[in-house]
Order: sequence, then structure tokens, then C-alpha cells
Amino acid sequence: MRKIKSQGARAAQAMYRFAIRTICATNHRNGRSGIGSNSVLLVRTDGIGDFVLFSPALRHIKRLFKSYRISMIVNDATADLACTCPYIDELILCDMARYKWGFPYRYRTILKLQTGNFDMAIYPVCSQEPLAQELTYCSGATQTVVVDGDLNNITADLKKRNEKYFSRWLKVPSQILPELERNRLVVEMLAGERIESSSFLPELWLTESDRFSARQMLAAEDLKPKANLIVGLAVGAAWQGRQWPAERFVQIAKKILTTYPAKIIVVGSPKDASLALTICARVGPGSHVLAGKTTLRELAGVFELCDFVIANESGPLHIAAAMGTPTLALIGGGHFGRFYPYGDLNKHRMVFEKMDCYQCNWQCIYDTVRCVQEISCDDVWRETKRLVDEVILPAREFHFEESGRPVE
Repeated sequence: MRKIKSQGARAAQAMYRFAIRTICATNHRNGRSGIGSNSVLLVRTDGIGDFVLFSPALRHIKRLFKSYRISMIVNDATADLACTCPYIDELILCDMARYKWGFPYRYRTILKLQTGNFDMAIYPVCSQEPLAQELTYCSGATQTVVVDGDLNNITADLKKRNEKYFSRWLKVPSQILPELERNRLVVEMLAGERIESSSFLPELWLTESDRFSARQMLAAEDLKPKANLIVGLAVGAAWQGRQWPAERFVQIAKKILTTYPAKIIVVGSPKDASLALTICARVGPGSHVLAGKTTLRELAGVFELCDFVIANESGPLHIAAAMGTPTLALIGGGHFGRFYPYGDLNKHRMVFEKMDCYQCNWQCIYDTVRCVQEISCDDVWRETKRLVDEVILPAREFHFEESGRPVE
């Protein structure tokens, strides 16, 4: 019965895709009549970390299209970060999980986009996803622009079939590059001018309310940034395979607490709350759970008050780095060299277990994701101590006595 249902679902999806291509996508093939609206649509329906790494592009795109209204469609998960961006005139939310299987919702979303009368729709992502491509070519825009990227998220056949729906392909280098650098090159091609790397670093747009809430959360836990080292642990990840084992986070937290006058904050999404509680219960006094209690911008505000953050390869890692907080990343090999590190490499460091199967696009050949699971506590502790002793403590306005009291 399950197999029959699966076959029926695939058939229904195939029929729907055919209808989309033959009806909704005709706007691009046949062109639109009427006067343009001086409006541009950006399509960024991917994850939190991807959005943070794309954030510096928004300022340059707004400058490039300064006389245009800029709209951006984003996944619900990133809405909290995107809604305060000063370079976006209209934010359009899309639940991509619902879009994938909820065909009426999918059709309504496309119809809403087509009312925007966009002059141009841009999907500036190197690892193109079929559904985001569909949103781009079904937007009704006069011009549709995408990146001629890799095949991490799309098959070669589908990419070839979709070519006719786009009016311009931006070609980026095929070698492994940091995602921030790829995004910069894409914007350079759009603008037709050089953009310096120094002016292309992630930024987030917090309100005073966000920062006030962050301070209140720490105060409620009796955490005082001037009296203690505040260490954030981001223990979750969008995919479980990228999560370092919980018991090793416990070991590192205990080492930090016994070596430095520190306090531990375990952060994450609501789905990480149970894991955070388990970790803090095992760490004991000095550890505090904030997982599931913050918005993304409040989390950024909390990170701004932390001395440093230890994180899996995840959205919170990139949020912390964007706030200028020193980070120590636990990195696997799926996309090694692409999503971390960037910025000041003295402040942003990583620990990894090099394996021959790196660059697997997270198609792991083992029963467990060994490149993550086998990162040792000794290596993480060694890099943690170096980060604290070489970067964190020298930057503070005071040092600590053995008693743990700050000394001016």
C-alpha cells in the first residue's frame, strides 16, 4: 500500500510540474506586455547560514538597482533575519516544505509572485534547487537570471530542461571556493564592476529591542558578561549528521568551567531544547539553557554578549561570526572549504578530522558521519584554549585572579 501511495504521489507531482511548465512558465517564453514596474525579485529560499553568507550582497544589489523596488522571497526559517534588512522594500515569505507538497499553496504562491509585475527575477545561488528555480521562472518577470552552478541539489537532466526558462546564466568558477567569495563574484557579474572582499562581509540588522531582550535573558540567568567569560555552545544543526556528539560538548563545557571563570550558554532552535537540557544537566552548575527561547535576532544579540562560541556547522555559527564574536567551528567534510572560515581567521577558527572522502556533498559512505563523529575532544580543547589565551583574554579590559574575580 505504501508503495502504491508513493507511486501516486510521484505521478501527481510529475503532472503538476508539467502544468507549471506549460502554463505558469509561459510568461518567460512569450514575454510580458505592458510597462515594467521598476521592480526586482530576489529568490533566497534556502537556510539560515546561506542567508547570512548572502547578506553582504543585499547592500550592493540595492546600490546597483537604486531606482528599483527590491522584493525578496525567503523561506519562513530566515524571515526573522530578513525582515529588518534596510535594503529590501518587500519581503515575501514562503514555507518551502509546504510549497513542495501542498500543490494549492504552491499555485497560490506563484500567482502572488506574478502580480508583482517584476522586470527581473534573480536566483543568485550556486547550488541551484529545482523548487527555487521554479519560483524564479514562474515569477512572470521579463528577465530571469540564475547562476550556472554545481549539481549538488539538482540533476544534470533537470538543469538542462530548465535552461530555456532563463534569459541569463551567470557563470562562476567551478573550483571549490568559500561561499562568501562565490556570492561576491555573482554580485560582481550582476554589477559589471569589481567589489572588494573587504566590503563584502556578513551583516545582520538588530533593533534596540533585540539587544535589550538579549541583555534581559542573560540577566535572568544571573549572567554578567563583565564578571565572567560567557561561552556559547550551539549544539544543533539543520542535519543531524553535522552534529558533534552531545557527550563531547559536555566534556568541553566541563573543561572550560574548571579552567576559566566562565559560564556556559547552550543555544539553538526549539528542536534543540531537549538536547540542550540534557547537556546542561550533565554539565551541572555554570551551564544555562537558552535553546528555543530566542528569536534569531535575539540569538544574535546574545552572541554579541558572548566572549566566544563553539558551534557545529550551522546557522548559529554564521550568526555568531556575523556579529563579530570569535568562533570555533566543528567542521565536517561534506562541503569542506566552502562555508567556513571567513573574516578574521585569528578570531574564527575550526577543528576537523581530515578524511579521503571529503567533498562528498554529505552523501556519506559510512554508517555514521565519521568526519564529524571522530573530531576529538583533545583537539577541540587544544584549539579552545588557544583561542581563549591568545585572542579572548588579551582583548578584555581586565584579567582574572585565581579566585575568578576580575582585576582592572
